[in-house]
Amino acid sequence: MGKKEIPCILYLYIHAKLKSLLGNQIICHEKELRSYLFQWRIPLSLRPLIIKEMELLGLIKRKNRFIIEINNSKFNFEDIRGYYEELGLY
Repeated sequence: MGKKEIPCILYLYIHAKLKSLLGNQIICHEKELRSYLFQWRIPLSLRPLIIKEMELLGLIKRKNRFIIEINNSKFNFEDIRGYYEELGLY
C-alpha cells in the first residue's frame, strides 16, 4: 500500500492570495513575490524555499531568473470540505 500524500494547504492558500492580489496578471517579478511573502510575515530564510516548493508543486512557473508565472489552481476557499475529509477532520 503506497503512502498517501497530504495536500499542501498552506501553499494553496499562499497561491490563492497571490492570484487575488495580482488579478488577471499572471507574471510577476520575483522581488514582488518576495515582498508579498514579507507582508505575510514569512521569515526571510524561508521565502526562497517556499518559492521553490510552489514551483515544484506546479503552482508557479519560473520564466527566467527573475520572472515568475503564477499558474491557475483548482483550490477554492468556498469549498474546502474535500480537504477536511482527506485529512480526517470532517
